[in-house]
Amino acid sequence: MIHRMRLSLTCIALAILTGLAGVSPAQDAGESENLRLLGKWGHGSCWGVAVDGDRVLAGSGSVLEVCAIDPSQELQVVGQVTLPSPIQGIAVAGDLVYVASRDAGLRIVDISTPAAPVEVGAAWVPDDVWDVAVAGDYAYVAADGAGLRIIDVSNPAAPVETGFVDTDGYATKLKVSGDYVYLADAYGGPSHLATMRIFDVSDPAAPYETGIYQLPDHSYTYAWCLDVVGDLVYVGYEHGYIRVVDVSDPAAPSAVGGFDEGLDNIYDMKIAGGYLYAAYSWRGLGVFDLANPLYPLPVAVLDTPEDARRIDVAGNRTFIADQEGGLQVFDVSDPTTPVLEQALATPGNTHDLCVEGHMVYVADEMFGLRILDLRRRDLPHEVGSIQLAGNPVTVDVMDGYAYVSAASAGLRVVDVRDPTAPVEVGWWDMGGSFESVLAQDGLVYATEWGGLLRIFDVTDPTLPDLVGGFTSTFYVRHMALKDGYLLCAQRNTYNSLWVLNVSNPAAVGSVATHNLDGYSWDIAVLGDTAYLSAGGTGVHILDVTDPTAISFITTYDPSDGANGLVAHDDHLYVAGGGRVWMLDVSNPAVPVWGGWYDVGDVCWEIQILDGELVVADHDDGVLVLRNELRLPSGTGDPVPALFPAVACRPNPCNPATTINFKVPLAGRVRLDVLDARGRRVARLVDSSLAAGPASVVWRGRDDEGRGVSSGVYFVRLRTAGGNAREKVVLLR
Repeated sequence: MIHRMRLSLTCIALAILTGLAGVSPAQDAGESENLRLLGKWGHGSCWGVAVDGDRVLAGSGSVLEVCAIDPSQELQVVGQVTLPSPIQGIAVAGDLVYVASRDAGLRIVDISTPAAPVEVGAAWVPDDVWDVAVAGDYAYVAADGAGLRIIDVSNPAAPVETGFVDTDGYATKLKVSGDYVYLADAYGGPSHLATMRIFDVSDPAAPYETGIYQLPDHSYTYAWCLDVVGDLVYVGYEHGYIRVVDVSDPAAPSAVGGFDEGLDNIYDMKIAGGYLYAAYSWRGLGVFDLANPLYPLPVAVLDTPEDARRIDVAGNRTFIADQEGGLQVFDVSDPTTPVLEQALATPGNTHDLCVEGHMVYVADEMFGLRILDLRRRDLPHEVGSIQLAGNPVTVDVMDGYAYVSAASAGLRVVDVRDPTAPVEVGWWDMGGSFESVLAQDGLVYATEWGGLLRIFDVTDPTLPDLVGGFTSTFYVRHMALKDGYLLCAQRNTYNSLWVLNVSNPAAVGSVATHNLDGYSWDIAVLGDTAYLSAGGTGVHILDVTDPTAISFITTYDPSDGANGLVAHDDHLYVAGGGRVWMLDVSNPAVPVWGGWYDVGDVCWEIQILDGELVVADHDDGVLVLRNELRLPSGTGDPVPALFPAVACRPNPCNPATTINFKVPLAGRVRLDVLDARGRRVARLVDSSLAAGPASVVWRGRDDEGRGVSSGVYFVRLRTAGGNAREKVVLLR
């Protein structure tokens, strides 16, 4: 029997019974300037899973879920803790869980009381963390561009890095066996080939590479994962290739077999009972017979709803972290015929949100509509949800009803007057793919892929009545109303803003366009000014006093792009890729830099709740931010349209490199060179500088003028307008 539980509803029940026990205030890991994290509902896609006896640990965005296997073999969520960043990898040792928390380093969680897990320690890591393994008193971390990091966890409350080996690829997955660590280093090595590296860690403070194996015949194939059995290492690659490598001589690993008929990326693998179980990306679960250990033989492939990323095996069960598909559990009593036993749903992607009162309505692309209570900003929690047809991408709320644009399932109408018990009461689906929705003054404006606008009278929300429309060429992502005109952010390189006269819905007419160098994503109107986000070209600021005759004011173009945005109280807040940034726009002609906050994933949308920001952060759920900066209206110096940035050329260097950096606001600037453990090596700049570009040369020396050894260093820029960091490799 397939039993699908809604993880979020389980958590709600726990919260009601225990007064929000197990729900922890958000940990603030993001670098920031003038924006502060108040709270986070961190649920999202499932990227990580680990099994330890009758306990299963699963990642739901940045929330670590502690699950118990009950006597009927069903999974039950018993506790949770929110971490600063999405969970990529999990390792368990006793009652401690070691979590690879993407850009928040290594996090250590005590689960001795499963219903109340608590974070007890953390260690900074120089790059994104993708995997973790634990042996004895040490945690071994695959840290993307920072290679292998070794952390002493003998005192979990104060973990400290003791050794590292930087690699020239992207460390993604590792295994520890005896005195060796085997590392999948995607696109690494001297020739940038898929690489498996072997490190001697008999002295964790002084690890060193003993051997390397590179896939010789697929130059652009990534090495994603591996597992170890005796003297054989099985390496999984992009496109589904498997190599079997003999490591009996760690100094000279050599391929002795494999599987070359790839189907899809193998992101993770686990060997148990004579079979290799693979997280086979969009193919789901792959099973290989190892009767001949040198030549894995595929015997089964079973599709999963989404993208299989991590896998673990316990007894006759296989557990797959399936991203938006949640945690998938298979019975593999007969490995040649795996059977889906249970699916533990985790929220998918936070694609869009709408704020109404103290409630936040989330369009979860893989599930439906989720409703959060934000009366306590530090503890946002889900109070209701409803599964909807299609793939919800946008949502708006009016008069107690949520209107959801659900792609191929059209427009869905949900009664949310009781947020704890939402009910679908109506829909309109006549084909097409609905993309955006705006509800205002008794009307709903919805757009379809291909540029078709439909206008509905929802006097009776249960029976949306089509009363008008218009046809364009490209699809509209977001809309705003001004004085009877509909301003549409349109994904069209030539007419990115499209203005329609909708004063009479039955006779809609196009009255103006505005051209951008690129597509637009969102639009916000504050008074007579419109702010149009334009992806990689930033924000266009427009005068819309007369919507039929739009005039251009200026552009603010940051390095991180612009997706969703919202204007409030003379400030503009922008979701720009991996960060939120803000401007003082009291004078729209001279926007003034205000600050930024690094988020855990890619942020798409922003709304305002009582002057505070509510951010849709894709895999990292919903964040609540506060503007700590109160710029006096009309004051401050205009700044160049740039983020703080730093770049080193050449890189690698031998020994000198020129460090080019950008200062967004005039003021005190510090530029330091740090070693791989974060200790300062040299201070190159410590003075007041004007806003704009600058440069300085580092000649590979410390503050005392002594030459430093070859290795990885970090250049850290600190300015009044924000901070930036760049990795530089010194080769002598």
